[in-house]
Amino acid sequence: MQYVTFRIIPHHTVLNSASRNFQRALYELFSVRHKPRREGFRIVTQPAPDFYWITQLTAESIAFYVRVPVDFAEPFRTKFRNHEQWRKSTIEPVADFELVPEGDNSELYALKYKRHDMFSLDFRYNEQNTPVREVLSVKNELADNEAVTIFIRQETVSRAKWKRLVDYAWESWDKGGVPQKAGIDPLRVVRGLANGVVYVLYEAHSLVADIMSGIERTFFHGGGSRAKVERPVFRNPERAELLVNGDLSAMTKNKRNLPVFKTSIRYAVTAGDEVKRGMLARSVAGAYGSLAGDNRLEPIKVNIRSRRDFTPTMMSVDELGKLTQLPTAELQTEFADVLTSNRRVEIELPRVFLDDSGILAGTATDRGETHNVYISTKNPDRLFYGRAYVGMQGMGKDQAMINLIVEAKRKHNIGAVIPDVINEQNGHRGMADALRDHLPAEDVIDIDLANTEHPIYLGLQSIVRNVKDQRIAADRIAEEITQFLMADADDDKFQTMDFLREAAKATMGDLQDIKYMFTSRSFRNRKIAELEDIFDMDTWRDYDRMTDKDGGMSGRQGQIYGPIQRRLGQIINSEFLKPIFCQSPNPQMDLYRWIDEGKVVIFRFPKEDVISRRVIELLMYWIVLNVFLIKVAQDGKTKSLGTYLVLNEPHQFLSPGLIHFMKRMLTEGRKKRLAPIFAFHNFKQFREYPGFVDILKTGINWHVFKNENIKMYEELMPQLSKTFTDAQQAMDATKQYQYIACWINDEGSGENPFVVDALPLVGKRYETLNNERLTKEHAQKYGRPVAEVLAEIKRREREARGT
Repeated sequence: MQYVTFRIIPHHTVLNSASRNFQRALYELFSVRHKPRREGFRIVTQPAPDFYWITQLTAESIAFYVRVPVDFAEPFRTKFRNHEQWRKSTIEPVADFELVPEGDNSELYALKYKRHDMFSLDFRYNEQNTPVREVLSVKNELADNEAVTIFIRQETVSRAKWKRLVDYAWESWDKGGVPQKAGIDPLRVVRGLANGVVYVLYEAHSLVADIMSGIERTFFHGGGSRAKVERPVFRNPERAELLVNGDLSAMTKNKRNLPVFKTSIRYAVTAGDEVKRGMLARSVAGAYGSLAGDNRLEPIKVNIRSRRDFTPTMMSVDELGKLTQLPTAELQTEFADVLTSNRRVEIELPRVFLDDSGILAGTATDRGETHNVYISTKNPDRLFYGRAYVGMQGMGKDQAMINLIVEAKRKHNIGAVIPDVINEQNGHRGMADALRDHLPAEDVIDIDLANTEHPIYLGLQSIVRNVKDQRIAADRIAEEITQFLMADADDDKFQTMDFLREAAKATMGDLQDIKYMFTSRSFRNRKIAELEDIFDMDTWRDYDRMTDKDGGMSGRQGQIYGPIQRRLGQIINSEFLKPIFCQSPNPQMDLYRWIDEGKVVIFRFPKEDVISRRVIELLMYWIVLNVFLIKVAQDGKTKSLGTYLVLNEPHQFLSPGLIHFMKRMLTEGRKKRLAPIFAFHNFKQFREYPGFVDILKTGINWHVFKNENIKMYEELMPQLSKTFTDAQQAMDATKQYQYIACWINDEGSGENPFVVDALPLVGKRYETLNNERLTKEHAQKYGRPVAEVLAEIKRREREARGT
């Protein structure tokens, strides 16, 4: 018969209070009797299926195995996974397992019942660590190159056969006898011989006494009577021992009604010294001493070449449930240095995340079986909930995001915009380079903002020219420009904001032209004449009436324009930002079309030692504003499935205005097929923005990587508590390159969190392409020579002033 050997790695949730129930399930599974069949002139029989529980102890390790026939391998695994108290343990096949070690340094022993099979061992299921602790403690006596392997063979016995055997034994007991176990018991033989001798002497004595009495009466006319010798009563010490408490145990009485297995318990002891082997053999036998009741297990040395047990014991499922237990969490901790256990929290993986039509996001192990895990794409309204990757530095957040963007683009035509403030130049561990070199060149737009020789245009004209109703487009742009420039305005700046809105509307959001709307009367007049039929331009006529008597800007105009001037000046007066924001529209730089087609658009930021943090904040806000307005204008009707917006370490570029905008994205983005992706270390980085944190905690998908800050887990317990009992358990559940997935399903409900192994580096999964040229080519293709841009800005300024 061919066998499969599985290794069992106990999970920290293991309990043993119901292991007898598992034995009952196995009894039903293996209760197969193959009838003899005729093959020609031969009668062919098949052996009954059997299986083995194996515990292997060495000085360095403790391991648990089970060996089953090939035909029963999958059914056994199914039964194991359906046993509630062990189901989270790992069960995995192993090859080339040696059942019994052989060699001059190995001896084989068996554990046998002391008494007949009708008598039961003592078992108490409220004591979950006995005799497991005692068995594992034998490991403490082992030196290097020494080992103990315990294997328990089981084969089912039919209920009818067991009933016949046990009924006969009980009949003998009820008559005052003690059923004897199979085999020769020397003590029983000696006791029987002694009893026989006594009985013969009694009969001889009685016979002599009767003869002498008859002679006396015949010849001597004696009338007296001789003292009669009492018939000897042979008291059975074994029965007396069994009845020392007045009756047999309830366990023995109940055994006759339980399913039983033919059971052979053997253990191999390997040690270089014969005395040490004997000591270890006694230690193993002693480990089962706590099971002594009406019956007990006693060691017998076995010929190691003899593989067959001709006198197996009949053990009930209740007894075997106690013999075949796994170490609980307490014992796993006690023997942690040598015992491999599974500390991770595993649950039944939600089926929605096993559907291979989604975006591959990693692998998850469910009780030894590894599954690919996917982000479902079946319901776009749910797909574009925001995502947050949180964890310590070096735990794999960036690589997980890179894999997500690559998988989403390659398999589902989901585009992305990545403003890479970090711009790590570390091979393909940096996000920008990794994305550029693992996607086809035609799918990538690589914008290098650090290339100041070829500044790009970052205005809003790509939105304007793609919206049919220019009036509505201008109004929406004006609303966002006002928020962008006046996000930190005082509450009393209402009139300033009203004028700014009208200026942004008239100029379609061109920042330089907004300035001229306030500072150049000739420019205003041209705009009034040009837009009279579209917008209400009386606002600007009123503004002109505020001019002082010499035609210059009055104090009232200065009060209105002053706050705007201060904020515009941060952009227009910046030598880095001015060529980007103030050049005329460049049709080549078409972010609207790229997002529509699902391109992966990378914006490489200069390092903070080149530009100030405030410049970074303005750029980030503006790019996010652009993307959001484009998605609003497209209203979900695009050639691509949607867009991811990656915001890596946002604490480096947060501003009150951007926080306000990101709140809107979190609540409105999914309707426009726009999902923000945040990556950060912990919530402390947002302590200045508690309102944002509150929104972030609700309604998004979490990828929780390893974090040494337990407060991070405490903050997320509303999501984590569906699987983890406390923050510490969640904290211990992952290691490097693993994360806890707290994801929303297609119905909008959060599924139970589960542990995911992140995908390997993208370069190990896809061919690395030579796309380095794109960075330079795209700078020249989508940017303009800086001298040309600066000359154009001066020309526009002269025209606006009418000089």
